[in-house]
Amino acid sequence: LANAAAADHSDRFSANPAHHAYTTDLPRSDLPAAAELGHPEFAPLTRPAPRPGRITTDDPADTGTDQTQRAHAAAASRREHQHRAQTEQRLRERATAVLYEVWGQHPRVHRVIDAPAFTALARNLHLATEAGHDARDILGQISLDTVSAPHINDPAAYTATLIDITIERGDRARARAARQAADAQLLDQAADLLREAWARHPELADTIAQAPSFLAVARTIDRYHQAGLDVRALLAAIPRSVVNQRHIPDQAAFTAYALTRIGEWHLPRQLRPTATPTT
Repeated sequence: LANAAAADHSDRFSANPAHHAYTTDLPRSDLPAAAELGHPEFAPLTRPAPRPGRITTDDPADTGTDQTQRAHAAAASRREHQHRAQTEQRLRERATAVLYEVWGQHPRVHRVIDAPAFTALARNLHLATEAGHDARDILGQISLDTVSAPHINDPAAYTATLIDITIERGDRARARAARQAADAQLLDQAADLLREAWARHPELADTIAQAPSFLAVARTIDRYHQAGLDVRALLAAIPRSVVNQRHIPDQAAFTAYALTRIGEWHLPRQLRPTATPTT
């Protein structure tokens, strides 16, 4: 019986060696020679294991799809690089024309154009133009002697920085001018309201309206006007006899203080400033 079982086992192994290898989980060193010689039945056992982090596929169509996608990505990257290069070339050409127009055909201008950071200069000029600034006006405020001095290693980089500084300085100046214009208009309106409310005290109204600290009065009037209060009535409620006393050194500042005290009482409760609790 033992011989018969052994023979039967040997027959089954010889008939299907691949199945036998699967079911017995043979180590690679014990695989039959047929597997080592590339017998198709042993292909799943002898195929190299995939490398970590690498996705393998048995479908050739998948590999072709990946290659096509990589080719498309590479082509898109090349097109983007080419478009960026063309755009930068146009910016450099425009900047060159503006530099020649403002600074003239001078050897020091050529030194700026030939500097490594000229693309950054051209880009800054373009951004300034896009923001509504005049590139010629900006360069006109920059001294060619300054940016092309011998100790400047990259005059284009220095010019690009000065472009940003010039724009920032101009923006601050315009903002300051706008605030001054708004304050001047506010002062005129507040002075008219004060003279109207204090019609019986024109000299006192003129004295306060011409004081350096009258802007505080004007802003207080504007704040209560924005809150919907009758500022004429508030000004009329200020005791002029108190404001006109000689021991008050700054009548305009006292008027702003008195107007604030009266205005807070007339504000709706939800608009009144919250008092800070004391301990």
